[in-house]
Amino acid sequence: MNRNNLFLKIAGGLMIILALLEGITGIQLFQSGKSFQFSQPIVSDINEIRISAAAMLIVAVFFMVSGIGVMSGKKLFWNLSIVSIILYVVEGILTSRLLLGEALGAGVAINFTIAILLLVFLYLGRKRL
Repeated sequence: MNRNNLFLKIAGGLMIILALLEGITGIQLFQSGKSFQFSQPIVSDINEIRISAAAMLIVAVFFMVSGIGVMSGKKLFWNLSIVSIILYVVEGILTSRLLLGEALGAGVAINFTIAILLLVFLYLGRKRL
């Protein structure tokens, strides 16, 4: 396994893990209106919770497809993973604003950090495609 392939495998694995976390959180929000991921109290009504949960599930699907595709080494999925990362950051800002009442909190900073890390791994692994 060459180095470029390793970077794509790491990026794909991280996207799959993020897909699972986002999916579990979205399902928990749909079912009970709360989730293990939020330490602060949720300050929104049921419609905003459902919008946030739906956004999380959409991001989870994008990340799962992108992660599996990037690990297989297809250029199409590399491009889709960039879209997935952008959606992830936008969803984090939206969810933070709707559920917690803050647009740029600590959770969004974590999302930005993860997005940058994924972009670096994808950039380093793109030579394989």
